Amino acid sequence: MNVEDLKKSVTNIVHSMYNFDCSEIVSLTRPPKPEYGDWALSLPLKLASLLKSPAIDIAQSIASALLELDGVQDVYVAKPGFINLKLSREHTTGIISEVLEQGSSFGRNTTQSSKKINLEFVSGNPTGPLHLAHTRWAAVGDSIARILINCGADVTREYYINNVGNQIHLFSESVYARALSKSLPKDGYPGEYVKDIARRIQCEFPNIIDLSYEDAIKIFRKRSWQIQIEEIKKSCIAFRVNFDVWFSEESLHEPDRFGKSQIDKALARCKQNGYLFQKNGAFFIRTTEFGDDKDRAVLRSDTSYTYYAADCAYYLNKINRGFSDLVILVGADHHGYVKRFQAMSNIFHVDSENNRKNVQVLLGQMVLLKNKRQSKREGNVIGLSEIIQSVGVDPLRFWFCRYPIDTPIDLDEQHLKKRSNDNPVYYVQYAYARTRSLIRSANLLQMEKFGFFPELLVHETETALVSLLYDYKTVVIDAARFLQPHRVVRYLESLAGAYHKWYDKCRIIPRKGILDKSEAELVNTRLELNRAVGQVLYNALDLIGVSAPERM
Repeated sequence: MNVEDLKKSVTNIVHSMYNFDCSEIVSLTRPPKPEYGDWALSLPLKLASLLKSPAIDIAQSIASALLELDGVQDVYVAKPGFINLKLSREHTTGIISEVLEQGSSFGRNTTQSSKKINLEFVSGNPTGPLHLAHTRWAAVGDSIARILINCGADVTREYYINNVGNQIHLFSESVYARALSKSLPKDGYPGEYVKDIARRIQCEFPNIIDLSYEDAIKIFRKRSWQIQIEEIKKSCIAFRVNFDVWFSEESLHEPDRFGKSQIDKALARCKQNGYLFQKNGAFFIRTTEFGDDKDRAVLRSDTSYTYYAADCAYYLNKINRGFSDLVILVGADHHGYVKRFQAMSNIFHVDSENNRKNVQVLLGQMVLLKNKRQSKREGNVIGLSEIIQSVGVDPLRFWFCRYPIDTPIDLDEQHLKKRSNDNPVYYVQYAYARTRSLIRSANLLQMEKFGFFPELLVHETETALVSLLYDYKTVVIDAARFLQPHRVVRYLESLAGAYHKWYDKCRIIPRKGILDKSEAELVNTRLELNRAVGQVLYNALDLIGVSAPERM
């Protein structure tokens, strides 16, 4: 019985006793002290006002029913209405065998299996290298995808290429200027990478500088962003991020055989549903009806489309591809997107409440390096490839996933390179390497013939480790439910900390060898616990795309 099973049991008990569905409010937490039991339940306090009954009476009734469950050893009720549960020793230590039997599958579940999710992240403009903030979105977005897939979801990782608009024009003009060895246009893009792209285009088209401006700029406009996207793809792959779809904004503007673009069709849908109106020669969508601070323009008076028009078409494109959920990671400076995307969900599905899609916009804070923000426009970009070369993939992915996405991060390169216990990624990876070292030593001793006796695991550090192994499934389920990879990272740190403590307090393999049968049984039992911890460390590290080294 895992935590989710226990929650279901509590829900069933309450429903049978009070004909009340408590599934949305039931939660189990670890008590502040081990002697209080394995799990604490404060549900009676919540039910008291809902059921118009004293919390202590509700607690007593639920406690009596919980005692009948397999695996529950004791149940304690405390005023004003708390319940503490103690599971049987056989039940808690059974998690070790479960981990070893399931191996890399341990922690997988089907809690998200009903969902087909489009997860859009990074989506940096193809006007320069991915910078530190993009690196964070890459680490977090890919980890969210891994966690959701682990929980049964069908996930598509998607990168939206913003290859339409003024910034693409300025970028093309900047590359063209570098090819001609001329000064940059106003608000153009500096940086060596612009010169590199210019040189590459000149190699591809040796006579390009002899062409007219009109003919040359067409080539620069197309090839500049394409070359930059090629570099971005290489950087993402090096960072262990593989996008399933690279979606071009340009495709939304392309007409079909009837002369209608995807944007045209999206706006026609808005008009059909009654949300498109004209004002001062421009067209707007009534997004204020859904909480936006102003109605959004989609077609300017000069007949050019706005970015929001493309956003509407892109949303509809995703829906037409059959996604049930849309998750979008953007920077905090895009906070206005939240209401705009929620408006789309209502506008395009006005005919059916059930067809409205679950749209979640995750706002991420900036990353600072030596207290300096990065800007492609200012030419002081620290690119993804550069930071990977300096720090490494593992420290970066671990560090960026370590914090809630809405928390600003100050990146200290030197700290992430340290091989010491105050560097979290080293601390966790070293724990895994230690488990592998013990396994190699045990293989030489052929310890498996002495059996597994979980009742021998009585040291307080062993109890703590077993409890943490028991928590893993819930951590993964919650990380998927709330789209929060930092839950997995913090769990990894807790498990590694508990393991190092156990390693230091308990002698797993005696220095002088095995003395008798009883000692051999304890040693092998501890080695099984060691294997289980190593397996869970490996599984959890894989969820955030961080390697598990055999040796360190």
